[in-house]
Amino acid sequence: MIPMRIEVTDFLSYGRAALDLDGLGLVALAGENGAGKSALAVDALTWGLWGESRARSDDDLVRAGGDECAVTIDVRTDRGSYRVARRRRLVRNGRAGASSLTLERLEDGAPASRLTAESIRETQERLNAILGLDGQTFINTACLVQGRADEFARASPKDRKAVLAEILGLRAWQDWAERARARRRQAEAGAAAADASAAALRRTLEGKPGLEAELASLTPAVEGMAERRQAEHAAVEEARTLAAAQAAALAERDSLRREVSRLETVVSRAQRDLSAMRGELGAMPALPRTEQLLQTCPTCGQRIDSPEARHRAEAHVAKEAVRRADLKARLQERHGEMDEAAQESRQAREQLACADAEIEAVGDQGARLAQAEAVLAQTDIDLARYQNGAASLRGRLDQMSSLEAEAAELETRQARLAAEGTDWQAVEAALGPNGVQAMLIDAAVPEIVDEANRLLAILSGQTTIDLRTQRTGKTTGREIETLDLLVADTLGVRPYEMYSGGERFRVDFAARIALSRILARRAQAPCRTLVIDEGFGSQDGRGREALMEALSAVAPDFGLIMVISHVDDLQDALPSTIRVQKTPAGSVASLS
Repeated sequence: MIPMRIEVTDFLSYGRAALDLDGLGLVALAGENGAGKSALAVDALTWGLWGESRARSDDDLVRAGGDECAVTIDVRTDRGSYRVARRRRLVRNGRAGASSLTLERLEDGAPASRLTAESIRETQERLNAILGLDGQTFINTACLVQGRADEFARASPKDRKAVLAEILGLRAWQDWAERARARRRQAEAGAAAADASAAALRRTLEGKPGLEAELASLTPAVEGMAERRQAEHAAVEEARTLAAAQAAALAERDSLRREVSRLETVVSRAQRDLSAMRGELGAMPALPRTEQLLQTCPTCGQRIDSPEARHRAEAHVAKEAVRRADLKARLQERHGEMDEAAQESRQAREQLACADAEIEAVGDQGARLAQAEAVLAQTDIDLARYQNGAASLRGRLDQMSSLEAEAAELETRQARLAAEGTDWQAVEAALGPNGVQAMLIDAAVPEIVDEANRLLAILSGQTTIDLRTQRTGKTTGREIETLDLLVADTLGVRPYEMYSGGERFRVDFAARIALSRILARRAQAPCRTLVIDEGFGSQDGRGREALMEALSAVAPDFGLIMVISHVDDLQDALPSTIRVQKTPAGSVASLS
């Protein structure tokens, strides 16, 4: 990554300024303190590309009196040339503040395609992928910022490892480790969920023996009640048969009673008829003789005895005899009918007495049937309740059998997911900072140390550094992963803070240049830009000469090296100089 052009508008001390850097190689930015050298070479570069600067907020980057600042950078990478434009608008007169970031691909110096995403974050991620590094990695390796040149040396071992990881292109390994961590957590969460579900099912299944015992005790009761119900049903059938027989007997008895009543009526009527006939017979006068029926002449008082009169008298006597005989015959016939009816009545009474005796003997079969049916109905209710209870228990036991299978499946799943979690944990550890990444850092550390010590040999000839990737824990006594910076000179190893300002700058310079050269060589993060902001003032003449010698030695590895300094002899030693001046209209920069 090499910036070719930087253009700023109302940015810090600048009104409008443009700086063409293409082809400069090694260049000095010269000017008085406060002229705006760092603002152009450091802040504009890091804010324009990554949104990072020395300011506390982006609003502080807007030039005093301005409403909006903008930085546009044309940058060349191994993937092509691109234009990045970042803007920040202040809140003014009720208008909301706003930030924007655009990204375009350049062809022949002109925009060819727009790569801006829907959000600043997504656009920044796309830009970082193109540049091959983020802002912190650039600042910690390729940019010795004024007052922050010692950040790598003073950084914690963890932060130093993070810088090296970015330089070495270990982000992909970390991404894989994060994916492995996500898969591990997913497997562990699944295993925990399966274990919790299986445990809940097992707690439910603890009631199975009780249900089985309850069903075992209920089954004989159901069978016994079913047998009792069968007997009661037979009793109902028997009672139903007897009740039907009794009903028939009652009907027969009623029929006999009606017959007896009818026969008694017949006898009573016959008796009345006989009485009437006897009265009628008794009322008849004695049968007269024929002579008694001959008439006496009213004139002479003599009987008229003529054939005609005798014939009439004889006819009358015969008629009376016939009438008397007929009445006697009817009397005798009616008497026979009465005797026959009386006989039938006696027989019917005897049959009725027998029927009454039989009905009395068997009792009320209807009541017995009603009682038997009521008992059977209650037994049916009880049996249904018992059977329903048994069916419910069987259903619950069947459900528990299904739960047992489900619990077994969950336990199998839990074991499988737990094993997967263990496997992914191993993968995570292998891909993480203490795994392959640590191995790659271990492999790169000698190259960094050798490069830094080669530069320190040019700069001082007495100072060396070393990076230790492991050390023994004070409390555990075990080896732990680290990245400790050790500085030594003729007096031995001393803490970094115990060296003079000039010595520390040489260590910082050598370490940063070594990191930058590694960064420039790595295909994963081809940053071929180096920015050195001040620090030369802490060196004496011999030290500055050594620094220039070191810069000349590393210059072939970089496409652009910008040295910010107000030291005159250093400016004269560099092939190109950009003069920065502060004017009432704002800072201006020009190539001389």
